[in-house]
Amino acid sequence: MKSFTPVRVAVASLVFIFVSGVHAAESLSVLLQKGIYAEETEGNLDSAIKIYEQIATEGAANRGLIAQAQYRLAVCYQKQGKKEQAIALLNELAKLQPSNDPLVEKAEGLLAQYGVTVSGELPWRKLPRLEARWLSCISPDGGHIAFVAPNNVDLCVYECASGKTWKIGECDAGSLNQNFGAAIQDGVFSPDGKNFALAKDDKRSSHREVWVFALDGTTRRKVYDRNSNGGWLCLIGWSPDSTQLMSCAWETPSYQSLLAIDANSGSTKLVRRVFMDPALNTDWRLSWDGRYLAVRRGVNERWIALIDLNTGREEKLVERDVRSLIGWTGDNQLLFRTMRPGSHRNEYWAAKVNEGKAAGAPAFIGDKPQFLNEGNATPLSCTRDGSVFFHVSDEKNGSFPYVLDRILTKKAAAAPPEPQPATEIPLADIIGENNAIFDRTLGFAATVPAGLSVTSAVRRGDGSCMISFKSSASDGASIFVIYRATKPWRSDDVVGAEPPVLSEVDPWLRGVADRMAQYKSKQKWRADYTNDPASFRPQTIGGHRALNWIAQFTRNERKSFDRHTFIYSDAAWALILTGGEPAEVEAVSAVVDRLIATVRLP
Repeated sequence: MKSFTPVRVAVASLVFIFVSGVHAAESLSVLLQKGIYAEETEGNLDSAIKIYEQIATEGAANRGLIAQAQYRLAVCYQKQGKKEQAIALLNELAKLQPSNDPLVEKAEGLLAQYGVTVSGELPWRKLPRLEARWLSCISPDGGHIAFVAPNNVDLCVYECASGKTWKIGECDAGSLNQNFGAAIQDGVFSPDGKNFALAKDDKRSSHREVWVFALDGTTRRKVYDRNSNGGWLCLIGWSPDSTQLMSCAWETPSYQSLLAIDANSGSTKLVRRVFMDPALNTDWRLSWDGRYLAVRRGVNERWIALIDLNTGREEKLVERDVRSLIGWTGDNQLLFRTMRPGSHRNEYWAAKVNEGKAAGAPAFIGDKPQFLNEGNATPLSCTRDGSVFFHVSDEKNGSFPYVLDRILTKKAAAAPPEPQPATEIPLADIIGENNAIFDRTLGFAATVPAGLSVTSAVRRGDGSCMISFKSSASDGASIFVIYRATKPWRSDDVVGAEPPVLSEVDPWLRGVADRMAQYKSKQKWRADYTNDPASFRPQTIGGHRALNWIAQFTRNERKSFDRHTFIYSDAAWALILTGGEPAEVEAVSAVVDRLIATVRLP
């Protein structure tokens, strides 16, 4: 995904910006008409743009009005010849609004005029930064987020529509489960929106306690007390009528009891005993109607079991490759994410349930959104309407909630093909006379200079090819070339979600370098991985724009370099990478430069 323009930033975050004295819907409607008048009658595009931006900022409670303002804003940019701004806004509108919204059809029509289709990346928006120690959970309607304040004591609620926060009680965050990757929940909102329940340890008594807090902060009460020696307990939801808390209590190493706890009296009732080995099952979700419990089972295959709590019957809902459960929608669709072997990408799916069984094969929703590259991102849960909330944090910028809005209302995405295994390319197929390399499949060409030799070539499952070299000047340096066709575009953590406009290749190449550093910095064996700002050197190779740069890092307590050259054409891209200790990289730099100079892309 391209970086946000200032307007796009405003639109992406507008739903959650609190502005005191927000206009009534009628006033914003009048303002919209003034904008249209300035645009169409007076021809004053600058005035119209200011009005539409004002609506985008102040119209938090009216998404329909925001969408109209966003569409008109894109039309203004189109009239001004600002193609990229118009495309960004139209693409955002088409993704955020339901598919049957007439504005989506209009937006797609304008995009078609530019020869652009709506990006396949999942739609998302970023909420304002929260001063939070950690986020707990999301209310069923997506209106509130519970979180623990930085003091590790105050339990607070964040109202998404206004940006307001307030304290509803106190807790010891050290007694709560902070494993965002698991579905073991310490806190849950009641379906009626009036209460928040929390399970926590009392360190003085070693008991597991369940507390209910009024969402307005007026009351709080302890409703259940369990001796921790009798087994651990967590909350997994409420009954649909908001009178009972649903909990899971460990009894034996392999069986847990699902208990219904009366939210007023604290009395308990056994719902069902379920086999769930805690060593293998750390992820489960209760449907909003309280009927189904989804459990991720297995170590390698990681499949999903569906337990009908009315009958006790268990069915296999999803066969394999399940990374984590996200949550249920109100119409009993289970959202989950996978990471298939060889793909290294999160993919989002929905499994529809009907009468205790899978209603057809899981439906592919889309690939991971671009914001997951920004830090340590983990899905929190799913709302009734299918919006998925994420917690994204990093040491530099703090904690941010992100939202994938109503993703099941979007047009169905085409499921990605199964990843193919890498296959070896016979060197005789790509190397000809005078050490000339030519891959007829992708049109890649180069000449191997004296001092280098090709050791192997493989065609990888993602459609790219990799050729490995060795140098007589240094055995320690790693030298290889990776190249791939740009059509169809295959997005990943480095090249991004969309191909660049040819007039903007240079900033896109710099973005590739930044994303590559961000991606590699997460690898534990590459400590302190950073690009050297002074090393960036753009150039033209074979008629195509390219960028050279060096990254520094520590490996096994020894300083190391990665020397990159990335070349882009409209038909393909290529990366030439040399890695090793500084002296090793320097020893082969001259011969690698001679190789780079001969690279030709179609």
